[in-house]
Amino acid sequence: MRPTLGRILLALVLVPTAIVGCDDEATVVIEAIDCPRESITFDVDVRKGEVQSRDWLISVDATVLCDGEPVDGAQIKVRWWWGEIGIGETDENGQVTVEDFTAENDPRGEEIDVTVSGSDGELTTTETVP
Repeated sequence: MRPTLGRILLALVLVPTAIVGCDDEATVVIEAIDCPRESITFDVDVRKGEVQSRDWLISVDATVLCDGEPVDGAQIKVRWWWGEIGIGETDENGQVTVEDFTAENDPRGEEIDVTVSGSDGELTTTETVP
């Protein structure tokens, strides 16, 4: 059976939609910045704040520099310990905050992976909730 133009267009629309809708970390791609990994300074700070009796707001503050200069528009991928992925983009000062809520009693000690992608690959740091 020969593929028709309609089937090809349908495949082009449905396949990317299926990939974007997937929660698998491998399918979450962030744009690389025009900077090699050895030139990236990547500073991350994790904060928690109690919102209600059992809900915690977890915040990840990140700063991305290339050769000491702030990187505007760098995408940051945050993998929370419960499996969800968050994405943020730095401002003109190279800073971004990515936040999410968790209903755990106290998330202290849980680990969060934070990733930025340089021109020659990804740079990931693992941070612990204080």
